Amino acid sequence: MSTLASDKMNKPQPIPLTSDIQKLNQYIAAESMKCRAQIEYDIAESAWQILAKVTLVSMILFNRRRAGEAERLLLSEYNKRSKDNLSVEDIADSLSEVERVLCRTMSRVEIRGKHSRIVPVILTPQMVTAIDLLNSTRNSVGISEANPYVFA
Repeated sequence: MSTLASDKMNKPQPIPLTSDIQKLNQYIAAESMKCRAQIEYDIAESAWQILAKVTLVSMILFNRRRAGEAERLLLSEYNKRSKDNLSVEDIADSLSEVERVLCRTMSRVEIRGKHSRIVPVILTPQMVTAIDLLNSTRNSVGISEANPYVFA
């Protein structure tokens, strides 16, 4: 077991090219905007499902989290997200101006991860907009009120 762990530890991991990651992010952003516009114009179940999948993928990529952790985001956890990350003055004083701006624009949600550990997930304003749209149109696409998950 120790040899297997050692071999796995020293094995190089291939890293995707920056251009590939940029293409993926551009595709996700374009699909998200297209689906949001379609849902705002006329609610369609297929557009709702695509928006849910694209938002979930962007959340996983942005936070580099496991898919299983992100997909089990509960509505109650999302609604309790921290919107003001600069509430502690000592922490706010130690941040640079760029970090303060990021704290003001991003939201943070804590979800249950592997082995019941608390895992922070950072949400961009685009993700928050998409999730809010998904939550407001849940009933229109046939999602039960009893379903506690954001990505139902």
